[in-house]
Amino acid sequence: MIYLKKSLLICFLFVLSWNINAQIPHDVEAWVGSNLKFKLNKKVSLNISPEIRFDNDISTRKSVFTDLELKLKLSKYWALKWGFRFAQRPNNGIKLRGNFDILFSVKKKKKKLSFRNRLRSQFGYAIQTGKNEVFIRDQVLFKYNLSKLVDPYAGGEIFFKTKSLEFRQFRLLAGLDWKLTNWWDVSTFYIYEREIFNSNPSASNIIGFSSTFKLKKKKQKSHSSL
Repeated sequence: MIYLKKSLLICFLFVLSWNINAQIPHDVEAWVGSNLKFKLNKKVSLNISPEIRFDNDISTRKSVFTDLELKLKLSKYWALKWGFRFAQRPNNGIKLRGNFDILFSVKKKKKKLSFRNRLRSQFGYAIQTGKNEVFIRDQVLFKYNLSKLVDPYAGGEIFFKTKSLEFRQFRLLAGLDWKLTNWWDVSTFYIYEREIFNSNPSASNIIGFSSTFKLKKKKQKSHSSL
């Protein structure tokens, strides 16, 4: 219940911030990616995710990166995740990023609605400039099991910069998770991203597509001795 109240409060702050300084420049971006999920056992999984992003009204390449993530399931509700990103930007060169996530999720069997809260500590380093940034990110997500084929979801995320001790931007998101097969899922989504508490803020309308392939470790067959 505490997490639900917290998430509703954060979503309310997003909507409130959205109406402040509405006349700001907007860009249109496109994010296209894929995910390879390796389930090593019941508690540990590995995820490799290459992605390309376009900006300037989807006319130029913004960045190309690959994420490597290791997830450890602690219980029915809690999980931990470690991640590393290698990114290349045309104007800013190579950027490295590491993150540590604490995940909380809950879903009742009789109800089709599920909830997830992700608290992320993120460190980024730009090799070309030597600039580094540390962010704390809090994301809430609600998903509804509409049918065997598709699950709609919606949520939001806020970014807190530790160096300046201020909130810097937020995201509002909505999408559809398509369950095509037992090993192949597709996600289509929209994200509204905007800077806050900035004298010259910017905003982006983002459309995205992601394809996920699930791989499981094959069970070894037992051989009976004769």
